[in-house]
Amino acid sequence: MTTPSIGVAVIGAGMAGRAHASGYRSAPTVLGAGLPDVRLVAIADAYGPFATDTARRYGYERGRDELAGPEHRDPRPPRPLGGSGRPRRGRTGQRHP
Repeated sequence: MTTPSIGVAVIGAGMAGRAHASGYRSAPTVLGAGLPDVRLVAIADAYGPFATDTARRYGYERGRDELAGPEHRDPRPPRPLGGSGRPRRGRTGQRHP
């Protein structure tokens, strides 16, 4: 008899996606015996380099950038977290870095 398994894929390779990728990788250790084998199949993200890096980092079979069709993919890397890059203004109107 073959051991049952379940294949998992994570959509999104940002902070939450990486947390889920790590969680699926450690599920058998954390949750104990009686679970089916977890096959780490794919990470998908609109930005391909994030998907492939996350897949490599967490042991998934592949990283994909198929969330958007080729006509909608943006070849530029995403903007850094934290907004538009313009200086913020506090309630008093003073600039904050």
